[in-house]
Amino acid sequence: MSRVGQKIKESRTKMGISAKEFAKKIGTSESFILDVESGRKIINEDMIKKIEKTYGISLSDNIFEEIDKPVENLKETATRKMVNKQWEDAFSNIIKKIPVTDINFKEIFEYKYYPVIDKKIEGFNADKITYINAPDDSMRGFRIQKNDNIML
Repeated sequence: MSRVGQKIKESRTKMGISAKEFAKKIGTSESFILDVESGRKIINEDMIKKIEKTYGISLSDNIFEEIDKPVENLKETATRKMVNKQWEDAFSNIIKKIPVTDINFKEIFEYKYYPVIDKKIEGFNADKITYINAPDDSMRGFRIQKNDNIML
């Protein structure tokens, strides 16, 4: 039995109302109320609010209260080791250094190193690849959030 169903049954029996009368006042069937009370069906939020308004009882237990503060997901960044310039030059034909820039290509945040295989990086021409750092959450629908790196 669910907590809400149990509270509905307790309040209904306390008021001395049958399931048929209770259901008629809120506009549902008797079988639906009995199923909710037994835990076979789940009652939606609108129906809970309708019961609370009609009978003046509290069923929610603050289940549907809104959160006061929004939760912000922060990513922890790992510290990067400095690469020796000599090694970087030695592997320049094998490992490509790709800059991560802002949206306007003015500021370089960091560099990513990728292996070059058949003059391609991950299947794309090595000279045409660049990364952009997402400035805000405007592309959240595409699962791109603030400070994500986007390969172009």
